[in-house]
Amino acid sequence: TMLSKGKPAHQLIFNMLISNVISSMVYVPFLLFQYTDIGLRYIVTLKWDCIASIVGLFIAVDSTLTGLLLISCERVFAIMSPLQHMRRVTRRMCRIAIFTMWSLILIKNGIMFLWNKWRPYVPCIALNLITEAYGLYIYNTSLYAIMGSVALLNILLGVLVFIAKRKTGSMSGSEAMSKAALTKMKSLRSELKIVKIVMISVSILILTWLPNNALSNVLMNYITTGQPIPRDILIAFHMTRGPTQLGIVTDPIIFFWLNDQCHSAVLNLFGMKTGKGKRVKSSKDSENTAKTDLADAHM
Repeated sequence: TMLSKGKPAHQLIFNMLISNVISSMVYVPFLLFQYTDIGLRYIVTLKWDCIASIVGLFIAVDSTLTGLLLISCERVFAIMSPLQHMRRVTRRMCRIAIFTMWSLILIKNGIMFLWNKWRPYVPCIALNLITEAYGLYIYNTSLYAIMGSVALLNILLGVLVFIAKRKTGSMSGSEAMSKAALTKMKSLRSELKIVKIVMISVSILILTWLPNNALSNVLMNYITTGQPIPRDILIAFHMTRGPTQLGIVTDPIIFFWLNDQCHSAVLNLFGMKTGKGKRVKSSKDSENTAKTDLADAHM
Protein backbone atom coordinates (compact mmCIF):
# COMPACT_ATOMS: atom_id res chain seq x y z
CA THR A 1 0.00 0.00 0.00
CA MET A 2 0.94 3.65 -0.25
CA LEU A 3 1.61 3.93 3.50
CA SER A 4 3.60 0.72 3.97
CA LYS A 5 5.62 0.88 0.73
CA GLY A 6 5.41 4.52 -0.33
CA LYS A 7 7.68 7.42 0.46
CA PRO A 8 8.01 8.76 4.03
CA ALA A 9 6.29 11.93 2.80
CA HIS A 10 3.13 9.88 2.21
CA GLN A 11 2.93 9.31 5.98
CA LEU A 12 2.81 13.07 6.47
CA ILE A 13 0.26 13.53 3.68
CA PHE A 14 -1.95 10.88 5.28
CA ASN A 15 -1.62 12.71 8.59
CA MET A 16 -2.91 15.87 6.91
CA LEU A 17 -5.88 13.92 5.54
CA ILE A 18 -6.64 12.67 9.07
CA SER A 19 -6.58 16.29 10.24
CA ASN A 20 -9.11 17.16 7.54
CA VAL A 21 -11.38 14.31 8.65
CA ILE A 22 -11.22 15.50 12.26
CA SER A 23 -11.95 19.07 11.15
CA SER A 24 -15.04 17.95 9.24
CA MET A 25 -16.27 16.04 12.31
CA VAL A 26 -15.81 18.84 14.85
CA TYR A 27 -17.22 21.47 12.51
CA VAL A 28 -20.72 19.91 12.76
CA PRO A 29 -21.24 20.61 16.49
CA PHE A 30 -19.49 23.94 16.01
CA LEU A 31 -22.11 25.00 13.47
CA LEU A 32 -24.91 23.61 15.65
CA PHE A 33 -23.80 25.47 18.78
CA GLN A 34 -22.91 28.71 17.00
CA TYR A 35 -25.58 29.24 14.35
CA THR A 36 -28.81 27.52 15.46
CA ASP A 37 -31.23 28.73 18.13
CA ILE A 38 -31.65 25.29 19.68
CA GLY A 39 -27.87 24.78 19.77
CA LEU A 40 -27.26 28.16 21.39
CA ARG A 41 -29.88 27.47 24.08
CA TYR A 42 -28.57 23.96 24.69
CA ILE A 43 -24.87 24.71 25.11
CA VAL A 44 -24.95 27.81 27.35
CA THR A 45 -25.68 25.75 30.49
CA LEU A 46 -23.37 22.79 29.77
CA LYS A 47 -19.82 23.59 30.78
CA TRP A 48 -17.97 20.47 29.65
CA ASP A 49 -19.87 20.19 26.36
CA CYS A 50 -19.01 23.79 25.56
CA ILE A 51 -15.33 23.36 26.44
CA ALA A 52 -15.12 20.08 24.49
CA SER A 53 -16.53 21.71 21.34
CA ILE A 54 -13.98 24.54 21.48
CA VAL A 55 -11.10 22.20 22.34
CA GLY A 56 -12.05 19.96 19.41
CA LEU A 57 -12.04 22.95 17.07
CA PHE A 58 -8.62 24.07 18.32
CA ILE A 59 -7.22 20.55 17.92
CA ALA A 60 -8.44 20.50 14.32
CA VAL A 61 -6.76 23.86 13.63
CA ASP A 62 -3.50 22.91 15.32
CA SER A 63 -3.30 19.52 13.61
CA THR A 64 -3.71 21.16 10.20
CA LEU A 65 -1.02 23.76 10.89
CA THR A 66 1.50 21.38 12.45
CA GLY A 67 0.85 18.83 9.69
CA LEU A 68 1.82 21.43 7.13
CA LEU A 69 4.84 22.38 9.24
CA LEU A 70 6.09 18.78 9.31
CA ILE A 71 5.73 18.19 5.60
CA SER A 72 7.25 21.61 4.79
CA CYS A 73 10.33 20.70 6.86
CA GLU A 74 10.50 17.31 5.16
CA ARG A 75 10.28 18.86 1.67
CA VAL A 76 12.97 21.45 2.40
CA PHE A 77 15.29 18.69 3.61
CA ALA A 78 14.45 16.51 0.58
CA ILE A 79 15.34 19.25 -1.92
CA MET A 80 18.31 20.68 0.00
CA SER A 81 20.03 17.38 0.90
CA PRO A 82 18.47 14.50 -1.08
CA LEU A 83 21.10 11.93 -0.08
CA GLN A 84 20.86 12.75 3.63
CA HIS A 85 17.08 12.78 3.31
CA MET A 86 17.05 9.26 1.85
CA ARG A 87 19.28 8.02 4.66
CA ARG A 88 17.72 9.78 7.65
CA VAL A 89 14.04 10.42 6.88
CA THR A 90 12.32 7.04 7.17
CA ARG A 91 8.69 6.03 7.56
CA ARG A 92 9.39 5.19 11.21
CA MET A 93 10.82 8.65 11.87
CA CYS A 94 7.78 10.25 10.25
CA ARG A 95 5.46 8.20 12.48
CA ILE A 96 7.43 9.28 15.56
CA ALA A 97 7.19 12.93 14.48
CA ILE A 98 3.43 12.57 13.91
CA PHE A 99 2.94 10.92 17.33
CA THR A 100 4.94 13.68 19.03
CA MET A 101 2.95 16.34 17.20
CA TRP A 102 -0.41 14.91 18.29
CA SER A 103 0.79 14.50 21.89
CA LEU A 104 1.78 18.17 22.11
CA ILE A 105 -1.48 19.27 20.50
CA LEU A 106 -3.58 17.27 22.98
CA ILE A 107 -1.62 18.61 25.96
CA LYS A 108 -1.76 22.21 24.77
CA ASN A 109 -5.51 22.21 24.17
CA GLY A 110 -6.43 19.85 27.01
CA ILE A 111 -5.28 22.54 29.43
CA MET A 112 -8.49 24.43 28.64
CA PHE A 113 -10.53 21.87 30.57
CA LEU A 114 -8.79 23.15 33.71
CA TRP A 115 -7.93 26.71 32.69
CA ASN A 116 -10.90 28.62 31.32
CA LYS A 117 -13.38 31.38 32.18
CA TRP A 118 -16.62 29.58 31.31
CA ARG A 119 -19.78 31.14 32.70
CA PRO A 120 -23.38 29.92 32.34
CA TYR A 121 -25.71 31.70 29.92
CA VAL A 122 -22.78 33.27 28.06
CA PRO A 123 -22.41 32.38 24.33
CA CYS A 124 -20.12 29.38 23.91
CA ILE A 125 -17.40 30.88 21.73
CA ALA A 126 -13.64 30.80 22.13
CA LEU A 127 -13.46 34.51 22.92
CA ASN A 128 -15.69 33.97 25.98
CA LEU A 129 -13.99 30.74 27.05
CA ILE A 130 -10.22 31.14 26.91
CA THR A 131 -8.46 33.34 29.44
CA GLU A 132 -6.51 36.39 28.36
CA ALA A 133 -3.20 34.81 29.41
CA TYR A 134 -3.92 31.59 27.50
CA GLY A 135 -4.99 33.49 24.40
CA LEU A 136 -1.98 35.78 24.45
CA TYR A 137 0.86 33.53 25.56
CA ILE A 138 -0.20 30.06 24.38
CA TYR A 139 -2.81 30.24 21.62
CA ASN A 140 -1.57 33.27 19.68
CA THR A 141 2.11 32.55 20.27
CA SER A 142 1.91 28.98 19.00
CA LEU A 143 -0.50 29.82 16.17
CA TYR A 144 1.53 32.63 14.63
CA ALA A 145 4.87 30.93 15.32
CA ILE A 146 3.73 27.87 13.37
CA MET A 147 2.10 29.87 10.58
CA GLY A 148 5.16 32.08 10.28
CA SER A 149 7.46 29.04 10.19
CA VAL A 150 5.31 27.39 7.51
CA ALA A 151 5.35 30.56 5.41
CA LEU A 152 9.14 31.01 5.72
CA LEU A 153 9.83 27.34 4.98
CA ASN A 154 7.73 27.51 1.83
CA ILE A 155 9.52 30.67 0.70
CA LEU A 156 12.80 28.80 1.19
CA LEU A 157 11.28 25.82 -0.60
CA GLY A 158 10.37 28.01 -3.57
CA VAL A 159 13.96 29.27 -3.80
CA LEU A 160 15.36 25.74 -3.59
CA VAL A 161 12.96 24.51 -6.27
CA PHE A 162 13.96 27.38 -8.57
CA ILE A 163 17.66 26.53 -8.13
CA ALA A 164 17.01 22.81 -8.64
CA LYS A 165 15.08 23.47 -11.85
CA ARG A 166 17.88 25.63 -13.20
CA LYS A 167 20.37 22.83 -12.56
CA THR A 168 18.22 20.13 -14.11
CA GLY A 169 17.45 22.43 -17.03
CA SER A 170 21.13 22.70 -17.86
CA MET A 171 21.47 18.92 -17.50
CA SER A 172 18.55 18.19 -19.84
CA GLY A 173 19.99 20.58 -22.42
CA SER A 174 22.90 18.27 -23.06
CA GLU A 175 22.50 15.60 -25.73
CA ALA A 176 24.10 12.78 -23.78
CA MET A 177 22.89 12.05 -20.27
CA SER A 178 24.38 9.48 -17.96
CA LYS A 179 22.16 6.94 -16.26
CA ALA A 180 22.85 8.57 -12.89
CA ALA A 181 21.82 11.99 -14.21
CA LEU A 182 18.62 10.58 -15.69
CA THR A 183 17.78 8.85 -12.41
CA LYS A 184 18.41 12.07 -10.51
CA MET A 185 16.13 13.99 -12.86
CA LYS A 186 13.32 11.47 -12.43
CA SER A 187 13.74 11.57 -8.64
CA LEU A 188 13.61 15.37 -8.62
CA ARG A 189 10.48 15.38 -10.76
CA SER A 190 8.80 13.06 -8.24
CA GLU A 191 9.89 15.23 -5.29
CA LEU A 192 8.62 18.39 -6.99
CA LYS A 193 5.14 16.93 -7.37
CA ILE A 194 4.89 16.59 -3.58
CA VAL A 195 6.30 20.11 -3.21
CA LYS A 196 3.51 21.35 -5.46
CA ILE A 197 0.91 19.72 -3.18
CA VAL A 198 2.44 21.33 -0.10
CA MET A 199 2.70 24.83 -1.55
CA ILE A 200 -0.89 24.82 -2.82
CA SER A 201 -2.16 23.62 0.57
CA VAL A 202 -0.13 26.27 2.41
CA SER A 203 -1.40 29.01 0.11
CA ILE A 204 -5.01 27.99 0.72
CA LEU A 205 -4.42 27.85 4.47
CA ILE A 206 -2.89 31.32 4.67
CA LEU A 207 -5.56 32.91 2.48
CA THR A 208 -8.44 31.34 4.44
CA TRP A 209 -7.18 31.37 8.02
CA LEU A 210 -5.25 34.62 8.33
CA PRO A 211 -8.21 37.06 7.96
CA ASN A 212 -10.32 35.25 10.55
CA ASN A 213 -7.50 34.96 13.06
CA ALA A 214 -6.59 38.63 12.66
CA LEU A 215 -10.21 39.63 13.29
CA SER A 216 -10.36 37.26 16.28
CA ASN A 217 -7.49 39.18 17.87
CA VAL A 218 -9.25 42.48 17.19
CA LEU A 219 -12.41 41.18 18.86
CA MET A 220 -10.41 39.85 21.80
CA ASN A 221 -8.92 43.30 22.30
CA TYR A 222 -12.39 44.89 22.37
CA ILE A 223 -13.66 42.30 24.85
CA THR A 224 -10.71 42.53 27.24
CA THR A 225 -10.81 46.35 27.26
CA GLY A 226 -14.59 46.43 27.74
CA GLN A 227 -15.21 48.48 24.59
CA PRO A 228 -18.29 47.94 22.41
CA ILE A 229 -17.53 45.89 19.29
CA PRO A 230 -18.21 47.76 16.03
CA ARG A 231 -20.90 46.09 13.96
CA ASP A 232 -18.80 46.04 10.78
CA ILE A 233 -15.96 44.17 12.49
CA LEU A 234 -18.39 41.64 13.95
CA ILE A 235 -19.97 41.03 10.54
CA ALA A 236 -16.53 40.65 8.92
CA PHE A 237 -15.52 38.17 11.63
CA HIS A 238 -18.54 35.95 10.99
CA MET A 239 -18.14 36.20 7.21
CA THR A 240 -14.53 34.98 7.40
CA ARG A 241 -15.36 31.95 9.58
CA GLY A 242 -16.74 29.85 6.73
CA PRO A 243 -13.69 30.01 4.40
CA THR A 244 -11.47 28.63 7.20
CA GLN A 245 -12.96 25.21 6.49
CA LEU A 246 -12.18 25.35 2.77
CA GLY A 247 -9.10 23.21 3.27
CA ILE A 248 -11.29 20.30 4.42
CA VAL A 249 -12.63 20.08 0.86
CA THR A 250 -9.67 21.25 -1.20
CA ASP A 251 -6.82 19.29 0.45
CA PRO A 252 -8.17 15.80 -0.35
CA ILE A 253 -8.90 16.93 -3.92
CA ILE A 254 -5.36 18.27 -4.28
CA PHE A 255 -3.83 15.04 -2.94
CA PHE A 256 -6.04 12.92 -5.22
CA TRP A 257 -5.38 14.98 -8.32
CA LEU A 258 -1.63 15.61 -8.01
CA ASN A 259 -0.36 12.42 -6.34
CA ASP A 260 -0.35 9.40 -8.68
CA GLN A 261 -0.20 6.81 -5.89
CA CYS A 262 -3.03 8.45 -3.98
CA HIS A 263 -5.00 8.68 -7.22
CA SER A 264 -4.54 4.97 -7.93
CA ALA A 265 -5.26 3.95 -4.32
CA VAL A 266 -8.58 5.81 -4.28
CA LEU A 267 -9.63 4.43 -7.67
CA ASN A 268 -8.72 0.89 -6.61
CA LEU A 269 -10.73 1.37 -3.43
CA PHE A 270 -13.83 1.85 -5.58
CA GLY A 271 -12.94 -1.05 -7.88
CA MET A 272 -11.67 1.13 -10.71
CA LYS A 273 -8.43 -0.27 -12.07
CA THR A 274 -5.75 2.02 -13.39
CA GLY A 275 -2.81 1.57 -15.68
CA LYS A 276 -4.35 -0.98 -18.04
CA GLY A 277 -4.29 -0.29 -21.72
CA LYS A 278 -1.29 1.98 -21.45
CA ARG A 279 1.77 1.35 -23.58
CA VAL A 280 4.79 0.27 -21.58
CA LYS A 281 7.55 2.78 -22.09
CA SER A 282 10.96 1.68 -23.17
CA SER A 283 14.11 3.01 -21.57
CA LYS A 284 14.63 5.20 -24.64
CA ASP A 285 11.11 6.63 -24.27
CA SER A 286 11.75 7.34 -20.60
CA GLU A 287 14.98 9.13 -21.37
CA ASN A 288 13.32 11.32 -23.99
CA THR A 289 10.25 12.15 -21.90
CA ALA A 290 12.15 12.73 -18.66
CA LYS A 291 13.69 15.85 -20.17
CA THR A 292 10.31 17.40 -20.94
CA ASP A 293 8.20 16.06 -18.06
CA LEU A 294 9.80 18.50 -15.63
CA ALA A 295 7.19 20.95 -16.86
CA ASP A 296 4.63 18.93 -14.86
CA ALA A 297 6.25 20.18 -11.67
CA HIS A 298 5.91 23.87 -12.46
CA MET A 299 4.17 25.80 -9.71
